[in-house]
Amino acid sequence: MDIKHRSFDFSLDIVQLCQGLQEQPGLRPTLALSLLRAGTALALQVEEAHGSQKSDFIAHMQAAATAARESHYWLHLLLAANLAAGDELDALLDEAQQLAAILSSIVKTARQG
Repeated sequence: MDIKHRSFDFSLDIVQLCQGLQEQPGLRPTLALSLLRAGTALALQVEEAHGSQKSDFIAHMQAAATAARESHYWLHLLLAANLAAGDELDALLDEAQQLAAILSSIVKTARQG
């Protein structure tokens, strides 16, 4: 699966998770909004990178990598604070970490080329 589809699938999973968190009391809705912003920004930046000039491509991919790291942070915080189930978050945490690594590698390669 290419990075464009993989990042979109990740964002879709984040939307679905946040939908459930929004319906719960306490801090969950507030944290869900921060996660939603980061998780959807990731795929948006990847989408915008495709077809752009090299400098814009690098900037968008760099922003996507940052969004992946931010998503990882919010997911980790939800897990550590026991605000969401571990099983639900483990796969998303792993995917966020993998996406951040892939996107950082894409940026590095694009800068060298």
